[in-house]
Amino acid sequence: MSARSVVALPPVADMVRQDASVRAWLTRLPDSTRVYGAAFRQFMDWLHLQPGWETVTPSQLIERQDKAQTKSERYAILDLAQTYANSMPAKSYKSRLLAYTAIRSFFAHNRSSLSPDPKFRIHALKPPTQGRLTSQDVRRLVAAAKVRDRSTILVKWMGLLDNKGLEYANLHSAGDLVSDMKAGKHVIILHLPGRKRQENQQPYYTLIGKDAIDALREYFDTERRGGWPKKGEPIWYDQYGGPLTRQAFAQIFMALNRRVGHVPKDRKRKDTSVRYGYNCHEMRDAAKSLLHVKAKADRFDMDVTQLMMGHTDKLDPDKYDKFYENPDYVIQQYTIAEPYLNILSGKQEPDISEDKMIERLLASPRFKEIISEVLERAPKYQGGENK
Repeated sequence: MSARSVVALPPVADMVRQDASVRAWLTRLPDSTRVYGAAFRQFMDWLHLQPGWETVTPSQLIERQDKAQTKSERYAILDLAQTYANSMPAKSYKSRLLAYTAIRSFFAHNRSSLSPDPKFRIHALKPPTQGRLTSQDVRRLVAAAKVRDRSTILVKWMGLLDNKGLEYANLHSAGDLVSDMKAGKHVIILHLPGRKRQENQQPYYTLIGKDAIDALREYFDTERRGGWPKKGEPIWYDQYGGPLTRQAFAQIFMALNRRVGHVPKDRKRKDTSVRYGYNCHEMRDAAKSLLHVKAKADRFDMDVTQLMMGHTDKLDPDKYDKFYENPDYVIQQYTIAEPYLNILSGKQEPDISEDKMIERLLASPRFKEIISEVLERAPKYQGGENK
């Protein structure tokens, strides 16, 4: 038995985890929205601090909503949900909207929907974090990474993959990937099951090129346990011998950002809601933006990026234009984009200007950290104290 399994859960978390209505709700959610469970538990923590609601269970909330007769009874829980959303510790619009959406989702999936309220507004107390990651930043991370992590970053970057897509490829793509690599293919297709609501309904595929293939070959030849993967094996193993998960990749990516100075190295900061704009999901935005600015001028079809990102619902909604059923066309288009995505061997962006470098340095959390440390020590050297 693991140490984790013998640690008693907090009473509210334990109650929520065991509640039948919560279990029924979570089993209906797509994997990408399982984060709703944590958001709902936090709402229950808050609710138990409100007078008259100290012992209510999630199932009792459903029962209470079902039995509501008067207007005040029908809106009581909705009022609480709205009060919580606009007073919770998280200050960003996205975090508050997620919490509010999770609460409504719980009631909707239990066939006891809260009343619609189109005039309700989420009040954010801080602006959203702006993505800062650029192709140059990704190149810097790749240079700092070890062999395995270098290959994961490059596959994710060149394939415009989200974390879930990277994990799926890790578990299901080894056989075809190795066959294509041994056949000497310069562009390799990775098949994926569809994203979010399109999962297993609208499969799609993405592609990777030279830098990612070279990095994979190096990993297979020099470091991977068992050498080149066989069909059914993961592409990447973690340090414990299991398949590398999306959660582990996200942690590795943030650790690399700390190592190169994109974010502060203090892992024990008190405010865990702080975001720096260097999340691994930003790679997709950075790659797509790079192709829009650079490859589009070479007549690259930007619809290919929508395909690669799994945004099949954003292609022709009437489904008349099925260019993706012609992989030769997609591969031909990818060869236009590939030189820009090959951040190690392809077309390099020119070095940034001195002014731009200073601007980015001043915006760096790590640089601000260093300046603060210097200023704290500065009084010791003033007024002749150190003579």
